[in-house]
Amino acid sequence: FGTRVLTVGVVCIGCCVLFEALMQLILRRPVTIFDLSAVVTGLLLTMGFSSAVPIWMPVAGAFISIVVVKGLFGGLGRNLINPALAARVVLLMWPNALHTFTAPGERLTGIGLPQVESVTTPLDALHNGVFPGVTLSDLILGQSDQVMLQQLMGDAVVGHYALAWTFGNFLFIIFGALNRTWCPFFFEEMKEGKQEAMMAKTRNFLELFTILACGFILLTPEVYHVYASREYWGSTMVIPLFVASYYINFLCTFPVNFEYYHKKTKVVAAVTISCSVLNVALNYLLIRMMGMAGAALATALSHGVQLCMHHLYCKNLGQGSYPFPVKVWAGYAACFLGVMAFVYLTQNSWLLRWGVGAVLGIFELLQIRKRKVLI
Repeated sequence: FGTRVLTVGVVCIGCCVLFEALMQLILRRPVTIFDLSAVVTGLLLTMGFSSAVPIWMPVAGAFISIVVVKGLFGGLGRNLINPALAARVVLLMWPNALHTFTAPGERLTGIGLPQVESVTTPLDALHNGVFPGVTLSDLILGQSDQVMLQQLMGDAVVGHYALAWTFGNFLFIIFGALNRTWCPFFFEEMKEGKQEAMMAKTRNFLELFTILACGFILLTPEVYHVYASREYWGSTMVIPLFVASYYINFLCTFPVNFEYYHKKTKVVAAVTISCSVLNVALNYLLIRMMGMAGAALATALSHGVQLCMHHLYCKNLGQGSYPFPVKVWAGYAACFLGVMAFVYLTQNSWLLRWGVGAVLGIFELLQIRKRKVLI
């Protein structure tokens, strides 16, 4: 594959070691780069890339692996999934760059990119506006918006919608990882009656994900324009509606886990089915009125109804012991809605949005450093 393999390897390993040292210094933890775990992560990253990969991808992969997946979850042995594997999954958001290979017989040197070939994947199809066939199982699993868009508006619209949804789904992946960190604490401390400790972690979770969601939508327009080609930019401002759906889904995790704690799984299923039916009806009405924005809004409204139904049920569950009344999360939700309105009002003022995002990011890093735990 040529000497460029060495370049990719040096960048991967060097950035992993650098990011680990910086992360540990910022969080005031012992610097452990000499245990070579960061080197191993860098080596695994290297083997997951082709020799023709753009150099920014190994740098981004190292940051995701060491800072996001490993460092923020407490360090070596506390990460929920393999850091290098997680980075590769995230980088699948750029399929054309990730799946670019040298032409037969071509050998790369340095950091240049001679003749290369790309391999088509399902995500490549979404980039090209081609929407794969959807089955009934996809509909049941929450894809009714894309199915109905395809039927009512055509493949071109659903291709734009699907690409924006794929971009926004990165935040949902982060939520899933954070939720798997919070849930064990919730069940353990509810069982032991340590409600004060459980609520402290809940407030940390609310604060962290609210700031992540706000930062995501503040930076979305410019980052999405790098991610997607110009012909897809028309779907840019649909992404905050996707993020709103994910945020409401995040708020649902508190009553839903309380229901699971009391073994009320049938209630969870009944609410989910009811809101899925509502989502279909809202999609039918709003897509005709608003196009792809109507589909995204229908999903957000359905999640809102879902949150209300779970909350009302949990208020009377467990003899009034429900620990997550509206006042616990209402302030965070109001902040998110305020930032979302701000994003729509400042679509053309990137410097203002990025400035607010930087302030929020610095604030949360200082908070994490102060409490010395992510959640």
